[in-house]
Amino acid sequence: MVKNSQQLRLVIRADAYRAIGAGHVMRSVALAQAWMASGGKVLFVSYCESDFLRSRLGVEEFSFIPIPKPYPHPSDMDATTALLDNICANEEREKTLIVLDGYHFDGYYQKTIKNKGFRLLCIDDYGHADQYYADIILNQNLDANISLYSKCPLHTRFLLSSRYMLLRREFLKWKTWKRDIPAIAKRVLVTMGGADQDNVTLKVLDVLKEVAIPHMEVAVLLGPANPHKYQVEHALSLLPFGWHLLSAVDNMPEIMTWADIAISAGGSTSWELAFMGLPSLLLVIAENQRTVSQKLDEAGVSLNLGWHDKATISTIVRAVEGLMKNQKMRKSMSIKGRSLVDGSGGLEVVKALKNSYVTFRQVREEDCRFVWEWANDPDIRAVSFSTDPINWENHVHWFTENINDDAQSFYILLDSDNEPVGQVRFAKNGKEAVISVSIGQKFRGKGYGTQGIRFTSEELFRVTEISSIRAYIKPENSKSVRAFTRAGFHQELKRDTEDESNQGLMFVLHREKMF
Repeated sequence: MVKNSQQLRLVIRADAYRAIGAGHVMRSVALAQAWMASGGKVLFVSYCESDFLRSRLGVEEFSFIPIPKPYPHPSDMDATTALLDNICANEEREKTLIVLDGYHFDGYYQKTIKNKGFRLLCIDDYGHADQYYADIILNQNLDANISLYSKCPLHTRFLLSSRYMLLRREFLKWKTWKRDIPAIAKRVLVTMGGADQDNVTLKVLDVLKEVAIPHMEVAVLLGPANPHKYQVEHALSLLPFGWHLLSAVDNMPEIMTWADIAISAGGSTSWELAFMGLPSLLLVIAENQRTVSQKLDEAGVSLNLGWHDKATISTIVRAVEGLMKNQKMRKSMSIKGRSLVDGSGGLEVVKALKNSYVTFRQVREEDCRFVWEWANDPDIRAVSFSTDPINWENHVHWFTENINDDAQSFYILLDSDNEPVGQVRFAKNGKEAVISVSIGQKFRGKGYGTQGIRFTSEELFRVTEISSIRAYIKPENSKSVRAFTRAGFHQELKRDTEDESNQGLMFVLHREKMF
C-alpha cells in the first residue's frame, strides 16, 4: 500500500502522430510536470512518432515506455495489459493512477484498465467515448458539462471548466507579465498545431499576402509532426515582408510575447494564447476545436473564423486587418484571456487528485484509539442505530475480538500522505457481508467515503467469494445514502427474514454489478 505521497505515480497513456498531432502528449506533459513538482512519479506510455517529443519527455526526466502501434491496433492493448500486469505483480497497483488522453481510448479500453483494479483519470474534450469507466474525468473547456458523461459510473468525479486548464511549466513564469498593446499590430504568429494535416498554414500565408499593414512581420511555427515544411518555406520566400520559420520549438511563451496577434488552430494552443494575453483568430481544423473556438469567441478572448475550409480568403483578410487596426479590441481580448486562464490549473488538478486519493490497509492494534474516536464522534453517533457513547473499555474488548476474527474484513482508509482518514468494516456471513463505515471529522466532504466504500468493496469481492454487500442506513442520514449510492449500491426492500427492529434502509451491491 501507499507509504507516502512521494510514492504516488501517474502512468500517462497519450500518443502523438501525424493523424492526431501532438496536443494530447503536450497537455499531459503539463499535468506530469505539476505532479512531479508535488513529489510524485511519472511514466509515459506512448506511441510517439516525433523525435522532438521523445527528447522532450527525456529532458523532463519522465520514464518512457514505447507502444509499437496505437489502439485500436491489438499490439497496443497487449503492451498496455502487460504493463498493468507487471505493476500488479510488483504490488504497486494501489499507488498508481492511470491517465488516458486521446479520443481513441474508448469504453472497452477504459474497462480493461478498470478490470485490473486501477484508478483511472480520463482527460476529455467533448464526451468522445461510447461508455466511460473512469474514476475521474477532466474536461478543461468552457462548455464542459456533466451531461456529456451520462454513461459513466455513479462514483465518477468530475473536474470541469477552465479552472483546471493545464499549462506547461514554461508558461507559468509569465503569470505576472504585462503585455504592451500597440496602436497597430504588426507582428503575427501563425500556428496550426502539431500536425496540420491539411496544410492550413499555407492558406493563412495566402491571407497574409493580402493584408495591407505596413512593416508587417510574421513568424510561422510548424509542429513536430508537420509534413509540409518545404511547401511552407517556399510560400514564405515569396512574401513581401519579413518572416521567420520555426519548427518544434521549446520557447513557445517567448514567441508569444514577441507577437501582437496570432492566427491559430482552435486546439490546446488557444488556451496558451489566452494565458499569454495574445489576441487571436481561430480556425477550426478538427471537430473537437469547433465548440472551443465558439466559446472563446463568446467570451471575448478570440475571434472564431470557423472551419478552415469554409472560411474564404477575403473573409479572413477582413478579420485579420480589422483586429490589427483595432487597439481597443485587442486590449479587451488580452485582459479577458488572462482572466480566463490564470495558470493555476495544474495545481488544482493535482490537489483534486491527491485530496480524493484513498488507499487502505488492514487494521492494526495501534488503530484502536482512531477507530474509537471516529465511532464516538457526536455526528457519527447521531446517525448510528445505537446513539449511546461507546465506553473505552468495551471498545478495546470489541476491537481486539474483531481484528482477530476471520469473519471480519477490517480496513483503515489512508489519504495520499498515509494519514488515516476513516475505517471500513465488513461482517461476513456465508456469501453475504454487511458494511459499516466512518470517516474522521476533518476528512468529511472530500469524497473519501464514496471512494473508500467503492475500493474496499472491490477488494472484498476480489479476495473472497462474497456475492453481495449490504449497508443499513438511517433514512435521515442523507450523506451516507448519497455516498453509498455514488459507490454503486442501490436500495432494496428488506426480506421477511430481516430483523424488523432494524428500521434502516437497506442498500446492496452485487458482485456482478461491480465488475
